[in-house]
Amino acid sequence: EKVSIEALDPAGAGLARSSLGETRVIGGLPGDVVSALFVSTPGRPPRAIAERILSPSADRRDPPCPIVGECGACPWMALSDAAQSEWKTEIAARALDGIARVRPIHTSPHLVQYRNRTVLPVERHRGRIRIGYYRPRTHEVVDVAWCSVLAAPLQRAFEAVRQAIEIARPSAYDERWRHGVLRRVALRAGVRTDDLLVTLVSPKEGAEELGRLVDSLKELLDTDASIAVNIQPSAGNAVFGSKTRVVSGRGFVRERIRGRSVHLAATTFFQLNTDVAETLFERVLELAGDLQGARAADLYAGIGLVGLDLADAGADEVTIVERAEASLEEARRLADGNTKIRILEGDAATVLPTVGPLDIAITDPPRRGLGDDGVEAILANPPARIVHIACDISAMARDLLALTAGPYRVEGDVELFDMLPQTAHLEAVAVLVRE
Repeated sequence: EKVSIEALDPAGAGLARSSLGETRVIGGLPGDVVSALFVSTPGRPPRAIAERILSPSADRRDPPCPIVGECGACPWMALSDAAQSEWKTEIAARALDGIARVRPIHTSPHLVQYRNRTVLPVERHRGRIRIGYYRPRTHEVVDVAWCSVLAAPLQRAFEAVRQAIEIARPSAYDERWRHGVLRRVALRAGVRTDDLLVTLVSPKEGAEELGRLVDSLKELLDTDASIAVNIQPSAGNAVFGSKTRVVSGRGFVRERIRGRSVHLAATTFFQLNTDVAETLFERVLELAGDLQGARAADLYAGIGLVGLDLADAGADEVTIVERAEASLEEARRLADGNTKIRILEGDAATVLPTVGPLDIAITDPPRRGLGDDGVEAILANPPARIVHIACDISAMARDLLALTAGPYRVEGDVELFDMLPQTAHLEAVAVLVRE
């Protein structure tokens, strides 16, 4: 069916009116006229694929990547940079309509070669291993030789991994039959230090062929690069298992953020765009306001960088709450000797009732948002001020609605940060004050 793409949805797909009603058109950009192939099942919202571009949008460009359309990692690569910023702002404004105003998005200083981490699935195909990203809507791996959004150190590591796989020829993990030793490869870089960490994810320990791959990597990588093996035996999409063993090097990358040297191990959480993360942290501290003598909490804190900033800016007592052990380990190292900081392990919704009265809380929950439990915990012990960070604008809308139904109002505009250019992803920051 011939349809005209009118807008984009929060997941990045085009929106068009078709004979079936409003339809998500994957691969369509606003202004495109496309031939749409419907792929939705009966009883589900209409969904289609842009099978052929009949008339391209004025915002469509030659993408800076040779495999756009095959690889599902960067669905907006064919959309101009200016249009990406405009549509991210528009999508956020629509999601928060009637709740809060939004400002135009803070752009990333690097629109390609910005990612400090990637996870690459592998599979065997016709006798050789493919390594790259999944084809859209499948678990079929697109073999990738070069990725335009990886920071330069990661691209070097990727090339070394491909060579090592050709030399060692490990067996690729098969999801259906659950055999093979190499499931995926995770790459992490300190973009300001050039440190590298390669993590091989395997369903089992001690495989001789995995040892051969490690030996090949040692020869091909920089001498100070780190190599780790993570054991993930479970079925499903979880990237990492609970056990990681360092087999070469430090086992982490060093990165410099806001004057601090941080250590990021294989499973430590950190934002994927170092420059935008630093801008975000700086703005969060500014939005926190006057901190002199304050009692503060950094909830869902990761490695606790915002909490450390609060203490440096004058807060008397800062509670850092995090549940992931790898992130907690680094938070403890960074806070060592800082008498203003206490670190509590656990889910923020469970731990918050034990924290006591707060002047300010920084909330940075996972993609699903605060959820009912998180909102209830906040409303049971409402801080005077909240700086709320969200990586999903729909989740932010739900959380702001729930909090403003209680004792809070949104102060000022929601600010947006383009954490992942070439995708629909954005981060948003809102300030709430207790009335």
